[in-house]
Amino acid sequence: MPLTVWVAGSVAFVATVVLIGGLWFDRLFEAPSAGRASSLVHHLGSRSVLAVFDHPDDETLAAGALAEAAKREGIEVRTITLTRGERGYAEPHISRREDLRVVRESELRRFGFALGIDHQEIWDYPDGELVNTSGVELVERLVERIRTWRPDLVLTFDPAGGYNGHPDHKVAGAVASDAVRAGLDPDYRPELGEPHRPQHLVYVLAPARALRTIGGSALRVVAQVQPDANLAIRVRPEPRILGWRTHASQHLDRAYPLPGWLLFDFWDKEHYRVLDPGVRPRR
Repeated sequence: MPLTVWVAGSVAFVATVVLIGGLWFDRLFEAPSAGRASSLVHHLGSRSVLAVFDHPDDETLAAGALAEAAKREGIEVRTITLTRGERGYAEPHISRREDLRVVRESELRRFGFALGIDHQEIWDYPDGELVNTSGVELVERLVERIRTWRPDLVLTFDPAGGYNGHPDHKVAGAVASDAVRAGLDPDYRPELGEPHRPQHLVYVLAPARALRTIGGSALRVVAQVQPDANLAIRVRPEPRILGWRTHASQHLDRAYPLPGWLLFDFWDKEHYRVLDPGVRPRR
């Protein structure tokens, strides 16, 4: 066999393997049960958004939808972050451990500004200890914000899976969900303001296929317990890549199998579960 034919055949074989592998990897980030849209707020008709997370950098998991919402005329986007993330990574060339809470707050505020978020609140509950924090207090504070700001859409984590199984993520999702439901009840703490019913409660979800296929045992559990996505938003990679770079203290690329510039070519959608605020979710 002539060398040129052998080389051409080898190149064709490698190209075929790469193509098939790429298509297989791309499918890991699809949600067959989900409808498709290009904008979360446009699809749901929302004019104001409140996102409730627990750590600086959690907003990167919904960066595409938040950035798209913030750039739209007349859309108000607010975030509440329950902790300052002082128990995250602390690399010596980024910060001292005792300065990490300040560094992470700075990263969060910088990224929020870059996304175009109108208002950011960072509360001061202890990182990693939300399971030991009074859920009653958290719900009351969130109800006051919801009744004051009156968002159309409240975005948070799924309380069952917490996106990646993190206990703080589950607490954030649970208290935000409870606050949405309590906030629409006229008998709940009327001194906190007039009842308000958001149009939608939305959970940001991890790509379940990827968790089942390439995740560890803990992530496979998340895929089992989180609700099925019913909406997938196609997003640009730039906001999420910027989030990874801005949250430099956390080296987010270490948590994933590929660098962001390549990963987000495949992972080009954010998955969501859209709920009626007055109804508890089912799988």
